[in-house]
Amino acid sequence: MAISPCATIEKTHDHPPTELLYQLDFGGRFKKSTQCDIVIVQTLHQGVYVRGDQLAEIKRHHLAPAEISSSFTLYLYTKSYDKAVIRLPIHFRYHYPSSLTSFANVPMYEPSIYTSCPGRNYEREASQSYYFPCSNATQVIDYDQEELSGVGGVPVCTWFDLKCKVFSRGVATVSVPLGNLNMNIVVVVITTATVWSACGYIIFAIARKTKN
Repeated sequence: MAISPCATIEKTHDHPPTELLYQLDFGGRFKKSTQCDIVIVQTLHQGVYVRGDQLAEIKRHHLAPAEISSSFTLYLYTKSYDKAVIRLPIHFRYHYPSSLTSFANVPMYEPSIYTSCPGRNYEREASQSYYFPCSNATQVIDYDQEELSGVGGVPVCTWFDLKCKVFSRGVATVSVPLGNLNMNIVVVVITTATVWSACGYIIFAIARKTKN
């Protein structure tokens, strides 16, 4: 099968971005009489996370600094419509402050797109089959190898690579601002002075009111 474009991924224009936008365009690749399942396999860097209250089918992640977190993989499902749009809300983890740089570059990995289609013989067109959770699976995130092999009770299906080109628009890296480690002493001094000044004013106000 020749490689042809079928998807565009871009991020929102806010800084840092709050969504990844997937625009799928299969251009008649699938027969309308055959409804195929599509899965976008997206690996996110350790500096990125998603919130469970925004995506009900995804487990909640505990917040942790990017330096002690790990990357994970999301499975985003849709059907083989001619065109489809998927929005993935994302957030960026806080990083440890640095005395060397003001920003941390978080890479954004390119996704892969696979299909499970009973109406087409992808075994002949694809060089390799892949095993991912089925489209009716729930909580499909961070499954380890034991779960994917069926031990954990997760339904697993056979998927085939669509062999299509994914265009990324400005999604290669995202710059996340860092705290300035050299400002620690200044921040501590200013914070301490502010707290003591506030306490002194409160004590003075109470004493003055009591005296009156």
